[in-house]
Amino acid sequence: MLQCGALGQFAAHACGPVGPRDHLGAGQCEHELVFRRGGTTASVRVKGRLRIAGNEGAIAAAVAGMGIVTTSSGSCRRDMDNGSLVRVLEDWDLDSMELSAVFAGDRTTKHVARAFTDHLIEDLRDA
Repeated sequence: MLQCGALGQFAAHACGPVGPRDHLGAGQCEHELVFRRGGTTASVRVKGRLRIAGNEGAIAAAVAGMGIVTTSSGSCRRDMDNGSLVRVLEDWDLDSMELSAVFAGDRTTKHVARAFTDHLIEDLRDA
């Protein structure tokens, strides 16, 4: 997981946030983020100005300069590549997050869902 925001959002802050406590307010709902760097751990309670249910909406809000988004590198790759978003707090690691996959149905559905879940596990392992 990484954090990114629109470059223009940081114009008033010389180089953007340099540490977790400089977080500028997320584009998502209130939550707690735990950052790690070397032997240092910082826990920050973020109170977002927006409540967005979907990752795509949160990324769009960050692109529009409304805050910093926490997302996977794959989810924001296009916006990072075209310069709409820049990564912030690069030298800090976010604590791990738990993801669950729930699927039901017949054997065919379970096989396809299992294959997709395996793909996600591999794809997100180093995100």
